[in-house]
Amino acid sequence: MTTFNDLQEEIEISPGIYLSKPNKPVQQQPTKINLEDYNDHPEVLLHTALELKTSIKALHKTNQYLREYESQDQDCLDAIMENVPIMDRQMKHLELIMKQLKGVAPHLYQEVEDRFDGVEEDKKDEEGVFL
Repeated sequence: MTTFNDLQEEIEISPGIYLSKPNKPVQQQPTKINLEDYNDHPEVLLHTALELKTSIKALHKTNQYLREYESQDQDCLDAIMENVPIMDRQMKHLELIMKQLKGVAPHLYQEVEDRFDGVEEDKKDEEGVFL
């Protein structure tokens, strides 16, 4: 956490609006969430799982498009490379959430499975960059 003493100077970026520059680099700590806190609210787990699956599917489609139509553009190749670890991280979060959801609300777990059947299989195609 950045404290007042960590701030070196303030820069006026607009009349009456100041930007404080940190004295040292600010490192963001990863957020740790206890999924058991949501056992009484499985709809939160459901919503989060659906958001993650939607995001994974969109990233997969983006990578497919970039690979198919823009395969020689270095910016597109870089985008594909950036998307793969994001999808991996989202898949790990999704697995944890789905495990918790299956334990507290199996009917909601099945709803997620039914809505997005095949997303995990599609994601397997994303390992590495294809030129």
